[in-house]
Amino acid sequence: MLIFWIIFILFTALAGISLFPIYMITVDEIQRKKYRKKPRRNRNEKKDVIVKTVFTYLVVSLIFVGLTSFSLYIVVPYWLDLPRLLTGNYAVISGTLNSYETTHTSGKSWGYNYYIKMDGIGYHTELSKDVYIGEKVTISFLPHTKVILKIK
Repeated sequence: MLIFWIIFILFTALAGISLFPIYMITVDEIQRKKYRKKPRRNRNEKKDVIVKTVFTYLVVSLIFVGLTSFSLYIVVPYWLDLPRLLTGNYAVISGTLNSYETTHTSGKSWGYNYYIKMDGIGYHTELSKDVYIGEKVTISFLPHTKVILKIK
């Protein structure tokens, strides 16, 4: 459950923070153009400045749009599962356990330690439970992130 909240908060904040520099760059550029006196330049220098400016803004915009898109791709399933988590109305499914795997992580990493595959669908959990392959189990999980909260 702790991992759910860490990912939720981290990537939500990252999505919002990544939009701030785009806003600051555009507002700053508008303010500079308003109060700056333009020196006389020849035609080739003007083209070089325009190309550099356009390329710079394009690269910066692509980086921030990519970072924001990635953050939203990660955090949207967590946002969709938040109402179910707060109300306790979890999705419940019963079926035959196909596989139960432990992922080995170092002490410095974080993540879900167990991967359960049931009826062809994979789920993640932090719960350590004595279940066996082929056994009928009932799980309570969050449907969008596939995080198991209870195993019976």
